[in-house]
Amino acid sequence: SISSLLNAEIRKSNDNSKSILSQMDRGELVDNKYVHKLLEERLFASDAMINGWILTGFPKNSAQLKFIETEYCKSFKPSLILNIELDDEIVLKRSSMRRVDPITGMCVYLDSKNFNPNSEIARRLIIKNEDKEDVISKRLENWKKFSYNELSQIQGEIRLDGKKEIGVLVDEISHHMQC
Repeated sequence: SISSLLNAEIRKSNDNSKSILSQMDRGELVDNKYVHKLLEERLFASDAMINGWILTGFPKNSAQLKFIETEYCKSFKPSLILNIELDDEIVLKRSSMRRVDPITGMCVYLDSKNFNPNSEIARRLIIKNEDKEDVISKRLENWKKFSYNELSQIQGEIRLDGKKEIGVLVDEISHHMQC
């Protein structure tokens, strides 16, 4: 996911990471120059070129959409675009349950049946600023402005109902990937 790429860059503690973290903490979209660079590096990595890829959290604005549609990026143009629609309340609830292990960068959901509250990792978990309600609310507003205007123009975009059980969604996604 774009978030994973950005968080990995933040852990490098370089000049870029400070700017990225600051933007994320304020609920702003991260500057496209960082997003485009990280995405390009990842998609041109040998494993992604050989095995393909699934990208979540992209695009978030029209410049990012144009980036993926340019002639330069044809070699990693997506073959399938899914938009999983979800009510703001559910997004906020799910985000409030998300924690991160600051050592491994692993994302954990407190309401997951696989989560062990007595584990060593559980004691280290933190809530990141980008997962706080005010920041998520700002990001949702940005997303709405972009998604309704821009994503509806993407040819072949498939919208899925995010309120469905996770197993049903996985089955639907798998079906679309096989088509």
